Amino acid sequence: MLGSLVPARYGCYKSYQRNRVGSPNRFIVTGVDVIHSFGVPSLGIKMDSIPGRLNQTGVTINREGVFYGSCYELCGIYHSAMPIVIQSVSLPHYLAWVSSHF
Repeated sequence: MLGSLVPARYGCYKSYQRNRVGSPNRFIVTGVDVIHSFGVPSLGIKMDSIPGRLNQTGVTINREGVFYGSCYELCGIYHSAMPIVIQSVSLPHYLAWVSSHF
């Protein structure tokens, strides 16, 4: 069973995803305008997002925390405004968040 599949827009937008601890999570990225490079070093994730193609990877986060990343490709004028935040929470916190948002 996949963890949260919260839509996270990528490409000149902020990307934020909330995940359960210990559950497998799948990240699917694509480019909107140019090639980007989605990366979160503390989770060992770095992958290219190319317009017109889907790229995916999976990761299991085994501890609570907030993990930061960014775009690692010099993709344009708003390159520095593309932070990525992934928050990993316990199951009770995740269920409370889901019930309050859906």
